[in-house]
Amino acid sequence: ALWYDGVQYHMITHDYAHWEAFYQRSKDGVNWVSEPGLAYGRAYCKYEDGTQNEWYRYERVMILQDELGRAMQINFAALDVDKDTEKGNDNHNSKNVCIPLTVGRQLEVLGTDLIDADTHQIYVKVKAEEGFNPHTDMDIKSLRFGASSEVNFGRGCKVKRTEKDGKDLILVFKGRGNGFTKTNFAGKLLGKTSEGKLLMGWSRLPSVKYIEPILSALKPVISSNENGTKINIEVSNFGQVASNEKAILEFFIQDEKIASSVIPILEPFENTIITFKSDSILDLSKKYKVSTHLTVNGNVQENFKTEVLINRWCQ
Repeated sequence: ALWYDGVQYHMITHDYAHWEAFYQRSKDGVNWVSEPGLAYGRAYCKYEDGTQNEWYRYERVMILQDELGRAMQINFAALDVDKDTEKGNDNHNSKNVCIPLTVGRQLEVLGTDLIDADTHQIYVKVKAEEGFNPHTDMDIKSLRFGASSEVNFGRGCKVKRTEKDGKDLILVFKGRGNGFTKTNFAGKLLGKTSEGKLLMGWSRLPSVKYIEPILSALKPVISSNENGTKINIEVSNFGQVASNEKAILEFFIQDEKIASSVIPILEPFENTIITFKSDSILDLSKKYKVSTHLTVNGNVQENFKTEVLINRWCQ
């Protein structure tokens, strides 16, 4: 299951070998952060009265979203026995299991400055919406805000004070313990409602670029003859903006660097072919370990390793 809620991309990946699933987040749909623990397992279906169902397997997970894109319900196809055991006209037909989810609150981190370990205070606006009044429906003392790696384990920033903003409420957190580093792109609010139920929400962080070029190189196509070797590598920009920062593509054979080139500026969804030539003569009957190394402004964007067979280069 893959969905976008206006803050970030979310993905649940099912491990069919163990019938468990894992949860990941991303700001761009390309680079993902894996959250610890399981998204769900066999014994994750529990009713409010304490009744618990343990299904043999969950499959075909799908997310029902509200009008803002927030996850509000998770749906499964479920079966209480192995598929090989399920026979026609028995009582083991697959079932549709629907589990409501806690909808994340609408949050906005105020200000434009980078938030890090030295930040003194963090202002987070919690927006009012139908069925939710931030002035009365939150247990303020229970709230924590910061990097998910902190708040998921009871840490993070504590509320120092609150400020009214019409129907909305501004939470002023002490900056200490926020856990944010340059790799974070979303802040998490976690706590309880005034009725003691789960309350959570995500917010984008100031100074983070959410729309960037996304450069990626395809598998190299290599040709060789008695005069040398030619390498063609297609590079694409899958981002929504032009790749106007310095990008370099390096090519390696058997861990030996063969050549490098500056990648020209690519418009959104544009591609180009980078061609390298070498005096080296490669064996057409042999598989070679090759890799490409793509950096943008000195930061690694992609490392790709594979094995290729060499084509004959017809000049």
